[in-house]
Order: sequence, then structure tokens, then C-alpha cells
Amino acid sequence: MRIRLLVAILLIASFGSSEEDKLPLLVSIDKIDMFGHDESSLRVFPDGQVIYLKGQDLNDDKRLRRYESSLDAEGMQRLVILLNSKAIRSLPKRIGPKIRPIDFFWQKSLEVNRADGTQAIEIENFYPFLNRYESAYPPALIELECEIEEISEKAAKRPKPDKKDDWCHDLLKKP
Repeated sequence: MRIRLLVAILLIASFGSSEEDKLPLLVSIDKIDMFGHDESSLRVFPDGQVIYLKGQDLNDDKRLRRYESSLDAEGMQRLVILLNSKAIRSLPKRIGPKIRPIDFFWQKSLEVNRADGTQAIEIENFYPFLNRYESAYPPALIELECEIEEISEKAAKRPKPDKKDDWCHDLLKKP
């Protein structure tokens, strides 16, 4: 009788949970204003599932594009190692603006969920391209942003940028 009760509870729990109930490993939300408004949300779950939303307003279902994909074991391992690195763990909760924007505003928020708690990071007027000229942002933050860019590209099935447009390649000095 106890086994039947346990099985029934497990079945109810599994049917009652949805993708929205799972706690993502990583959440990245970007709000960019540059001659218009653009928002995106990337969620990566511990099982490798990726949900990427892109549109002018994340609350506008009619104009929102939704992409789903998954990371392979190697990609997931690379992401987990990066998120658990001392450099990412030591990032401050708030990173202030490094320049005074005129026509390009990028507000970024990151959330990393680990067994020992949630790390939330807010970046005001993010402009990673500054690292081409000076060390404005920690290298680990740039590496994480480039990983997020790559995951988003794959989810949306966008082609890799040309070398001249691949700012991550420039910043990370990847061969």
C-alpha cells in the first residue's frame, strides 16, 4: 500500500510540474535601447534545456519570439565550470556604468542558481566593447557574456558573426 501511495505521489508531482517550475541554472535578461527597444531573456536549465525569448517587450506575447534548444554535455560542462569559477562567484551584485551613454543603453541582469544560493548581478549601461581599449569589465564577465551570446545564437539558429563583427572573438582573443 505504501509503495502505491509513493508512486501516486511521484506521478502527481511529475505531472504537476512544468518547465516554468524548474529552477534555471542561469538567467540572463537584456534590455537594449539603440534606435529602438529590444529585450531578451535566456534561461539555461540544469538538464541542458535552453529557452530564449527575444522581442521588443518580454511581456508582449504577440511580438515575442521564443526559441528552444539544448546544450550538449560538453557545452553544459563548460558553462557549469564557468559559473562555479571563483572569478564569476566574486563578481559584485551591482556593476555601475563605465561610460556615459548617448544613444546606446544596455541594462543587463544575471542570475546564477547554485546549491548554496542565488547570485544576482545587475549591470547598468553595460558596454563590453570597452574592453577592446581598456580593462573596463572583469574578464570572467566578458567570458560569461560571450558564452551567453553563443548559446543565444545557437538557440535562435543565427549564423555565427563574421570575424569583423565578432566582438567576443576580439575580446577573448580566441583563435
